[in-house]
Amino acid sequence: MFHSRTIMALVAALLASALSTPVAAQEQEKGTFDISVLGIRVGVLAFEATTQGDQYEARGSAKATGLMAALFDGGADVVATGRETGGTLKPSTFKEVTNSKKGRVERAFHYRNGIPEITRTPARSKPQKYAAPAAEQAGTVDPMTAAYMILRNQSAQDVCKMNVELFDGNRRSRLTMSSKSGSGDEITCTGTYRRIAGFSPKEMAERSSWPVSMNYERMGKDQYALSSAEFSTDFGTARLSRR
Repeated sequence: MFHSRTIMALVAALLASALSTPVAAQEQEKGTFDISVLGIRVGVLAFEATTQGDQYEARGSAKATGLMAALFDGGADVVATGRETGGTLKPSTFKEVTNSKKGRVERAFHYRNGIPEITRTPARSKPQKYAAPAAEQAGTVDPMTAAYMILRNQSAQDVCKMNVELFDGNRRSRLTMSSKSGSGDEITCTGTYRRIAGFSPKEMAERSSWPVSMNYERMGKDQYALSSAEFSTDFGTARLSRR
């Protein structure tokens, strides 16, 4: 099942090397989504991203609403930076700040050769059981970069071609979109979320993969925007709906 950081589930500045070098124009994208579980609205997810040249910065926030807010008082703010190479996002940094009744927790990822180096404030008194070692997570992306890949607009050529491995600091998982249906103004992508590492033997034995579906609507000549998505959570089937 998806965990909260998976759904996280977003302004990099590229300096000109010389006055004679033209500066690439900034492009901005944002969106707000309602999160519902079993038809009941439980939260709001928002993101904002800025790209300039091959650099990106993506910011996101998630907050519980309604009854869920009474049960789980708190929220999370995240930001990721990196660059896009050949259509692939490669993170440089990731920062997450969560606030709850238990207090404030900050986590920071710094990537070296594609491997995340992670710090946590306050530090854990002992390592989390079953956590996948960060040193073994080369090639993965952080939760915000993964969310940006899902939430951002897609070209007609790239829609439904997602294949990303996410590491949230403890767990590694993979999201793959494998089929595409519809055409013209509406396209539906279906795929699979799969647990890879960092889960307990019981979790892996219970189930290791779940279906995922994403619906896109045409925005202009060659762009599609995510309108909704459905996926599994600890509480049942969840739906993400764009406002």
